[in-house]
Amino acid sequence: QHDPLIYNLALGDIDSITNKLDDKIIADNKDRDIILATVGHVALHFCKRVVGAGIIAVGNSKAKKRLYQIKVASNLIEIQKSFTIYGLVKKEGLWEIFVKNRQYQALLILPI
Repeated sequence: QHDPLIYNLALGDIDSITNKLDDKIIADNKDRDIILATVGHVALHFCKRVVGAGIIAVGNSKAKKRLYQIKVASNLIEIQKSFTIYGLVKKEGLWEIFVKNRQYQALLILPI
């Protein structure tokens, strides 16, 4: 078995002036849950199309890391039908199978 190709999942808005991704912006359009659900569906489609691909999601703030983990935890049963989710443990610097209510530095999503 080969190591998976890991792709970084970055969420943000495109800056209209620079035409670059701004992942530090907080748009607060009240559509967060819709966006995250859409991103989940896109991740699933992406991993089906790019065989061997995995996705890493870090979050550039404590709030975003916490949000991502809460959303994964609340949808864990559905997510686990298609993916294995790992969390990066800060102290050990090791990846472990995702556990609810545990803080992680990053999430690694690998298709089953």
